[in-house]
Amino acid sequence: MPDERGQVKPEESDTSTRQAALTKMSVHGKWSRPVEVPHGYMMFVDGQFDDWLIGLDSLDADLLDWSQNRLGYAENLLTLGG
Repeated sequence: MPDERGQVKPEESDTSTRQAALTKMSVHGKWSRPVEVPHGYMMFVDGQFDDWLIGLDSLDADLLDWSQNRLGYAENLLTLGG
């Protein structure tokens, strides 16, 4: 059974339960299949922070930047030191 957040514990999860949940969601047209995406998190020296999700449409470009020690943030391309 799903918990209060709608999550199904792995030991309780089976194909019929997952399929029923996906079918119920698709009937209402509100939800799509879940996907995993990177979550960016920036902590500032004054204690504030910013966070964001990296969409699948920009993931390839972001991975290339990361492999070259660059990080796109707030329409800037930051170079990270090693």
